[in-house]
Amino acid sequence: MKFLEPDSYQPNCTALFDKYEAIIHRLLPCAKPEHIGSSAIEGALLKGDLDILVAIEFDAHPGAI
Repeated sequence: MKFLEPDSYQPNCTALFDKYEAIIHRLLPCAKPEHIGSSAIEGALLKGDLDILVAIEFDAHPGAI
C-alpha cells in the first residue's frame, strides 16, 4: 500500500471538500457535512481518499432519503 505525503494531497482534498459541501448543502439544506478521516488531519499520511460525513437530524432523515 502506498501512502501520500500531506503536501501532495491536502490542498486538493480541502478544495474537493469545499466543492462537495456546497453541493450537499444545495441538495440537503438540513445537512451538516463534515470533513473526516485522515485527509482532515493536518500532516497525516493518506491512501488517497476523501471522507465526508453527512449528518442530519433524525426527523429530517425521511426527507433526505
